[in-house]
Amino acid sequence: MADSVGAWHAVEPRGLAAAILGVTIAFTVLTLIVISLRVWIRVASRCFGPEDFLMCVGTTINMVHNGIVIWGCYVGIGTPDSRLDTATMMEGSKAIVFWQIFYVSGSLFIKASICTQLARIATLRIYKIILWVLIGISIVTTLIAIVAVLARCKPVAASWNPSLGTCINQNIIIVLTYVVSGVNIATDWSVAILPVFILWNVQMRRALKRMAGFVLGLGVLASVATIIRMPYSSAYSATTNVLHDVGNIILWTVVECDLGIIAGSMPMLRKLFKSLARDGSSHPGGSTDLNLVTIGQIKGRHHPIHEGAVKVTIAAGDDRDSGRDDESTRQMIRVTKTVDQVSMEGAGGYKGDKGV
Repeated sequence: MADSVGAWHAVEPRGLAAAILGVTIAFTVLTLIVISLRVWIRVASRCFGPEDFLMCVGTTINMVHNGIVIWGCYVGIGTPDSRLDTATMMEGSKAIVFWQIFYVSGSLFIKASICTQLARIATLRIYKIILWVLIGISIVTTLIAIVAVLARCKPVAASWNPSLGTCINQNIIIVLTYVVSGVNIATDWSVAILPVFILWNVQMRRALKRMAGFVLGLGVLASVATIIRMPYSSAYSATTNVLHDVGNIILWTVVECDLGIIAGSMPMLRKLFKSLARDGSSHPGGSTDLNLVTIGQIKGRHHPIHEGAVKVTIAAGDDRDSGRDDESTRQMIRVTKTVDQVSMEGAGGYKGDKGV
């Protein structure tokens, strides 16, 4: 490794760096497709709500995060020191600083979007309180993490070029990393598991249950990614191959954030599957309201419900238009419905003007 500091040169991603690059590009494309479909469906349905706005903000930040990771793969992230010079290592360290800031910022909005969405469908007050508490905890931990990254060295540029200033003891950052990671694990698993309790008494078709299980599985997998990367936190205190070892952490943050966006957006894509659009889901007791509003709907017209009497007439005889001779076709059932429309403008009806 060269000792002189000059212009940095891009390195070809190999091994871990190549894996990070491939996973990041794949998830970036998939996430953009999913979020684009979500926005299109929600806007077309005129039900673009706060959770959609938060997810769009989170996705935008996450795309910057992924861009930084891709850039980092060419400046040393996931690459051993033996293939790097000093200038490139500094550039890689700079990429890590920006990655940390955009990771914690993006994950906050993603988590807030999912919690807001769940809070709108939760029926019990205790669930709503838990969700808002989780959002509050996420905000606090995010602010602490950002302040720690920016305040670790004075000036901030000393984080990647130690000759420019001084930095606090790295062990403090490691301890803080474990604390923040522990809180994130708790909040991530809470967000992943809470929908099970919220939807416990909802009656669904089997196909819709499978879809719900798939979505919950994605959320759990995103939470597992948080646990997998935690043992790699000691990489921050390493004296050699820091960029390579931190690459393991970065890889799983990509999986965590992008899976969070996909899992949080999948319920919004149900309208793409017409077989699931009419799932007949209902809470125990059912509902006869014909004006049910889709969750998250902001705009929409509600038409009055008309009451009417249903008269069923059974006429004996064969169905001459059908060649079937089973019992169900031997009787023709004619159903007529008389509708008495009720005016919503007034119960008195219309009264014409009297002649003079």
